[in-house]
Amino acid sequence: MFIRKSVVVLVCVAVVALAIVAGACGGDENGGDGGGDDGGDGGSTTTLDVGLTEFEVAPSISSVPAGSVTFEVTNDGAVPHDLQVISTDLAPDQLPVDPETFTVDTDDLDVVATSGQLDAGESKEVAADLSAGSYVLICNIPTHYEGGMYTTFTVLQ
Repeated sequence: MFIRKSVVVLVCVAVVALAIVAGACGGDENGGDGGGDDGGDGGSTTTLDVGLTEFEVAPSISSVPAGSVTFEVTNDGAVPHDLQVISTDLAPDQLPVDPETFTVDTDDLDVVATSGQLDAGESKEVAADLSAGSYVLICNIPTHYEGGMYTTFTVLQ
């Protein structure tokens, strides 16, 4: 039993290390390291930067291990933006849009975390406990999603 747990821990550490290396190789324009840090309670939290600009959602890494994740969200743009983390198997450009509000209709979607509106230059930490699967990161300010402010995000087992 101890050996099995040790192997699982070793695999998780390897996945986090790979994510750190991938983030470092990705040329993070936001100045973040894309790495993980120890949450202090014995668990591990993966932290990554997410830059929001006109009209892009740019995470420093595109996948993380399942568990506690902290998104360091910064509005690097000139207009308000927000970040919504949506668990979905839909293609990132196929989320339902409300034609009256020009926003993604999240009523039937699994929104697992949101930053709320961030003004230009504003930053916020957004924490979430993420299960393995496919996610879409979006800005849901009117017309921004339709303008291309979305990206895929994967949480690994």
